[in-house]
Parts: sequence; structure tokens; C-alpha cells
Amino acid sequence: AAEVVGGDVVHLHEDTWRDRGDIVRARLLNRAGRARRVFGRKTVAKPVDAAVARAFLEEHHLWRATKAKYAYGLFLQEELVAVATYTKRKLVKRPDGARRTHELLRFCARRDARVVGGITKLLKAFLRDREVDDIVTNIDRDWGGGANWRSLGFETVEVMPPLPMA
Repeated sequence: AAEVVGGDVVHLHEDTWRDRGDIVRARLLNRAGRARRVFGRKTVAKPVDAAVARAFLEEHHLWRATKAKYAYGLFLQEELVAVATYTKRKLVKRPDGARRTHELLRFCARRDARVVGGITKLLKAFLRDREVDDIVTNIDRDWGGGANWRSLGFETVEVMPPLPMA
């Protein structure tokens, strides 16, 4: 996706609209400011059971759940409002030595909510509980160029070309 002045370009694919249109509509409404705002500072971050994370992601994430070693949730009182999932630790060789690295696989908030500061709080909770040198992730460039992730300290390592559709 190309970044433009004042926002991002969103690429919508017919199959995504057909198969997960409810989530696409919710994301577009969220971008238009028509979602409930939840402030991360008013939530509690804690590990959640894999089944809970999987069910949440199936309902709210555009690409559904994926297998993960660790799952963390944000709770507003008793309501689960966001989830982040991570891989097990891998030792990755870097020029400055081996690094203990985890991959952030999924992050999403409830489809009817924008959790301000949510990913920051979930990352801090994960870092507090694990021995981590690096966290890596991939972004879906159909929904933007990654500026929000860079503002969290992530660096662009590689930009993959679009996948041709058959």
C-alpha cells in the first residue's frame, strides 16, 4: 500500500470482502472514527489461554487465528478487548551476536473498538514476562504502510513485492 499525505491507501480484494466483509466494514468504520474508544491505560494485560485467543482472533481478525506459543489479552474489567499472539523464542544470529527473538504473529482489537495504546501495553506485558532481545512482525500492506508500527520502534527490514493473484 502506498502511504499518502493524511492517511494510507487501503486495498480491498473481492475475496476478502466476500469472505470477511463484516470485519472489513468494521475496520473501515474504525478508520472513519466510528468505533468505541477504549484506552489502554484503563485495561489490564495478562496471558490468556490459547483457546480464548483463538476464538477471539477467529471472530475479530481479518486473517483469523494462527498457531502461537504465547497469547496475551487486554481486559477492560472482565471484557476481552484485544489480543496479541507470539511465537516461541528463536535464537537468531545477527552481526552483533545471537539474539533471543520472538515474532508477533497477530494483534487485533474487538472489531467494534479502537484500543488506544493497546499494542504498546501488550508488548510491554510480553517483554516483562519473557527474556526477549527482539520482537519481529510482518504487516499487511493492504491496510497501510506501517507508520504506526515504526512509531512503536519497529524498523522496516524488508518490503516484499505484492503477490500476484492467479
